[in-house]
Amino acid sequence: MQEQNPYLIKIPEVPYQRPLKSPSNSKNNITKTIFGFLGIVTLTIGAGLGVLLVQSQQIFSEKAAEDTTAQKIAEIAKNLGQTSPSNISVYTSGDLGYQISFDKNYWTSTTDLNQPNQQTVNLSLNNQAGNAQVTFAAFDLTEKLKTANGAGSPLELLAQTYAKSTNASSSEKVRMNGRDYYKLTYTLSFLNQKSQYYKYLTINGNSYYVVTAKYSTFGNGQNFVDQFISSLSFLPQNPAVKAAATNSIPMAVLDESKIVELTKPSVFEIAHIYCNDINIPNLSGTRYLKSSYTFCNGALGSGFAINKDGYIATNGHVAKSYPEEAMVQAFLYKSTSIKPFAIDLIQEIALIQTGQEISSDQAAIFLAQAGNDPSVFQILMNLIYKMMQQNLLVLKENQNKYFVKLSNDPLVIDTGKSGIDILNSITPSETVKEATYVASNYPNAYTVDAILNNKPPTGSDVAILKIVNPSNLIFPSINLGTSDGLKEGSDVIVIGYPGLVSGSASADSLINQKSSAAATVTRGIISAIKNDQGGLKLIQVDASIDHGNSGGPAFDTNGNVIGIATYGMGSTSGNYNFLRDINDLKKLASDNSVSIGTSSTYDQWAQGLNYFWIEHYRQAEIPFAQVQKDYPIHPTVISYVTDSNTAIQKGQDKSGLLFLLTHDLKTQLVFAGIIFAVIGGGVGIIIFIHRKKTPGTGITPPQQTVQTAQSIPPTPLPLPQQPTFVGQNTIPVSPPRVFSTNGPLANNI
Repeated sequence: MQEQNPYLIKIPEVPYQRPLKSPSNSKNNITKTIFGFLGIVTLTIGAGLGVLLVQSQQIFSEKAAEDTTAQKIAEIAKNLGQTSPSNISVYTSGDLGYQISFDKNYWTSTTDLNQPNQQTVNLSLNNQAGNAQVTFAAFDLTEKLKTANGAGSPLELLAQTYAKSTNASSSEKVRMNGRDYYKLTYTLSFLNQKSQYYKYLTINGNSYYVVTAKYSTFGNGQNFVDQFISSLSFLPQNPAVKAAATNSIPMAVLDESKIVELTKPSVFEIAHIYCNDINIPNLSGTRYLKSSYTFCNGALGSGFAINKDGYIATNGHVAKSYPEEAMVQAFLYKSTSIKPFAIDLIQEIALIQTGQEISSDQAAIFLAQAGNDPSVFQILMNLIYKMMQQNLLVLKENQNKYFVKLSNDPLVIDTGKSGIDILNSITPSETVKEATYVASNYPNAYTVDAILNNKPPTGSDVAILKIVNPSNLIFPSINLGTSDGLKEGSDVIVIGYPGLVSGSASADSLINQKSSAAATVTRGIISAIKNDQGGLKLIQVDASIDHGNSGGPAFDTNGNVIGIATYGMGSTSGNYNFLRDINDLKKLASDNSVSIGTSSTYDQWAQGLNYFWIEHYRQAEIPFAQVQKDYPIHPTVISYVTDSNTAIQKGQDKSGLLFLLTHDLKTQLVFAGIIFAVIGGGVGIIIFIHRKKTPGTGITPPQQTVQTAQSIPPTPLPLPQQPTFVGQNTIPVSPPRVFSTNGPLANNI
């Protein structure tokens, strides 16, 4: 038996225990778990929101518009592609082998076209289109050629015989619309003055036809006459069958509807009222003329905003009316304001030219003759210009007033005003603002040198006006593009206020005046790019343009203004209309330090429409509200606000989740409730699990028993400085590991 060492201390064996966790260590672990859980929840919610946002944008961008949006598009589509309401009249004589077509908006027939096979048809051009008359007549060719002598084609023999029998002063062969004509010239005398008119001869089968054309050099009479002759048709042939009308929406209607709705509030109707004076510097030797006459008139056109402060672009001939031009137009349009001067002038001219006095009634008859016969009108104008050349007549500007209609309220003109009181025929209002002239590039084509010496000046036809009292309005100025790079066949949209659809307050008017206050939209293509006599660019289009369209913008398919509607001339074979180059206007603005560019009102309106088209009605309401604040007379924003509210109430709103979380209180409350419920439930579960795993705060170790030897020497032995422990039952005493909450996990919470 081995002897036991009496000095060895024996430590009883104790079962192994896991290290005890202190209360602070347990709490740290719970906090760590909670924060980890919150981080996971946050990341999950963020990822979910991102996925929902991307998916919603994809869905909304691909989804076809429906309900409220579709109704809006259909409403706009009805106005797209419309033309000025042409009123084409076609008259066919099968027995006499001809067919004539004319637009009754421009031409008036004095022949009863309800009767068949009329040998003669008489037409007169209305004064606003110019001063012209045509007479179309059909005759038997066989009888006429019986008296012809000489050699040549039947048309040549006809021309020789006809010219001789009618005392034509000259004859020339011309070709119009693929057909040969002979143009004969004749001379007319009035008040010892001379003028010219023309007859055009052509042959078809056994008939020959004579078109007698009278027109003055003032206005567009010659162009309309040439157009009429070119549109003549000769039988046998079947009249062209027009394609059936369709109610289908064009393929590009959505894009075009956006352009129309975006830009139409920026297009305005303009009224220019002006008075001019005719002065007679020297009354010596005159009997009927007075020292001064005042005549007044007015014109309507279109324009558009180019600056947030109320700068309006338009045509030069809308904003500027030179006294010479105004006088000619007053005669041409048979204005009552020019009549007192005209009567006195004709009496004076008759006395000078014939040595005989005529009464005012006789002078009125001569004036009526000048109004009805373009050749007589030409003579009267030439006499007036010769007096101006000799300084016997002096024309000067008196007053000009401009009014701009900014909304859909009709432009009311008091037609009871006359004389110089016409300047007060329009009353300014919240939506009808007075404007002032800023600048123009518009040459005076009615000077003495231009008319008598045939030396018209060159230049463009653009002008700028400025609203006098903008009332802190931020105008919806639109973007001016460029004509550079335009190609034939490109689409174009014209917006303006043509007079043919201006309506009236009278009961017999087809068009209601209130509804006509909205702008008219016409569309077409660019037919050609040409230059005027001065080398400036002209853009030919087939979109309908009429009186009143002048000054309105023409847009490309990107919604940029590329031209200004200036000249219009429709026909049965198409429309031949011209735009002035937008670059001319941009140069005029630059020369007069007028800034151009879209305004905040225009941009907010565009943003609201973009949201509306994809049915984000709640989002659309925010920019719409800003438009109402900055430009409360906006003509269409109220309608869109109403439609947006209706769609929201019907549950049709498809605004994105991110927008709803930041703007919609109901969505915010629901989402916050879900988050708190998830967090609260998660925290409760974590605490419950931890309490179940560690019911106490620690384990009390069992009591240790120490056995000693029976005899201990009186003198204790010295213990080793580093006692050696026997066995594996040791207790570690190293401090617990502490996890900092300032690491990456904390940053994610």
